[in-house]
Order: sequence, then C-alpha cells, then structure tokens
Amino acid sequence: MNKPDAYQWSIFAGIVLLLIGVQLRLVDSYVLNPTATGVLARITGPPAESPQGSIRQLVVETTSPKKQLRPWPWLGWACLSLGTVLTSFGVMHKWRKK
Repeated sequence: MNKPDAYQWSIFAGIVLLLIGVQLRLVDSYVLNPTATGVLARITGPPAESPQGSIRQLVVETTSPKKQLRPWPWLGWACLSLGTVLTSFGVMHKWRKK
C-alpha cells in the first residue's frame, strides 16, 4: 500500500472541514449532558481545594445542570471556506500531477 501524498491529506482534511462547517451552520447550539458539564466544570473551574471550587463542585454534583454551547456565527463559514480551499487544492494538485 502506498503512503498517502500531501494532496490526499488535503482532500481528506478539506472534506472533514466541510462537514464540520455544515454541522456548525445547521445547529444553533449544543447542550452537554450533566456528566460532560461536570467534567467541563472540573477542568475549567477553580481548584476543588478553594472555597469557590468546593461550592461549584457541590452545585454540579447535587443538581443536573446542562451547559449550552453556542458557536460563533462566523466559525461555520470559516470551516466551509477553508475546507473548500483545501479540497480544491488537493484535487487540482492531483490533476496537475498526472
């Protein structure tokens, strides 16, 4: 089996970015489940040893909060644009190589 060339990687990365861009444009917001919200609170919050951290940990463990993520509106367009450029570059590079 041959090792993939740079143009094949750019085609693959372009298609993945196109799909991510379409997903970001179609979905308004993402809601995390309580487990993911707790993990996010532990990673991004203050340390558990501090008073603020212990209060946050208590609130996350006793309630069922759901974190809502809203991506920036321009992020979907940026992924679509970059995916189009990468895919076009890979296809044109492959075409010129023949």
